[in-house]
Amino acid sequence: MCDSALIAQALATLRGLGEQMRCASGRADGAVQAPAVQSWADSVETAIADLLEIERRARYGEVLAVCLALVDAAVDGRAASPAVIRAEGCASVLAPSQ
Repeated sequence: MCDSALIAQALATLRGLGEQMRCASGRADGAVQAPAVQSWADSVETAIADLLEIERRARYGEVLAVCLALVDAAVDGRAASPAVIRAEGCASVLAPSQ
């Protein structure tokens, strides 16, 4: 799943969770059932894991771009910028495996 889809999914999960919590807190007796609380906790954990995965992918791409630029400098005597590396077809190398 691409990063933008993961972000959209995480945000939708959190928005839905907020709505569920508002509805539950509006009950006349004010009681919230334990299964609902567990479900909310699971939803938050999933959303956080998705957002952390996006951050991991971004950092992986940055580190790999720097490494490729260093290799380029060692081989050709000049360092290519990450933008040049991507433009020359290394974008598939920069993308983390699914």
